[in-house]
Amino acid sequence: MLYPAKNSFTRINSQFSSLEAIIALLVINNHLNVNDYQLNIIKYNSMVFTYQKGVSMSLLIANIKKELDDIEQFWKPTDIAQFNQLTVKLAKLKGEYEWHNHEYEDKLFHVLSGQLFIILEDKTVEVNAGEVVVIPKNSNHKPYAPTETSVMFFEPL
Repeated sequence: MLYPAKNSFTRINSQFSSLEAIIALLVINNHLNVNDYQLNIIKYNSMVFTYQKGVSMSLLIANIKKELDDIEQFWKPTDIAQFNQLTVKLAKLKGEYEWHNHEYEDKLFHVLSGQLFIILEDKTVEVNAGEVVVIPKNSNHKPYAPTETSVMFFEPL
C-alpha cells in the first residue's frame, strides 16, 4: 500500500469509485486502524482496501443530490452521516474562505462537482470534480472555488 510522506498531499484520481477512494484514504491516513478490527481485505487495481467484518450497525442511505439541493448557503456544511468516529459533511462552496489550519487532524476534501483550489503558503493545488485531496494537519490553507462547487469531507466527532 502507498503511504504518503508526512505533510504531503495525497490525491486519488477518479479511476476509483468514490467509496473506494474514501476507504483507501481513511486507511492510509490512519482513520481506520487495521489492527483494532477483524478486517476483510479487498485488492482492487493493486490498491488494498479494508472494511470491518462482523460488526452490526444501522443501515444508512443518504441521497447526496437531495442533501446538496437543500443547502442554501455557501461555506455552511451539513452533516449527512456518522461512522468510525467521523462525521460525513457536504458543502457548497463559492468564492474564498479565510486562511486557517486544522491543528489536530488531516482534512479530506472530495470534490463532487466544480473546481476547488487550495491556496497554501508556497503553492496552489487544483482539485477537480471526481478527485480527492488530503490536507495535512497544521497546514495553513485557504480554499477558493471560482464557481459553485460541491464537496464532501470528514471531521472527527
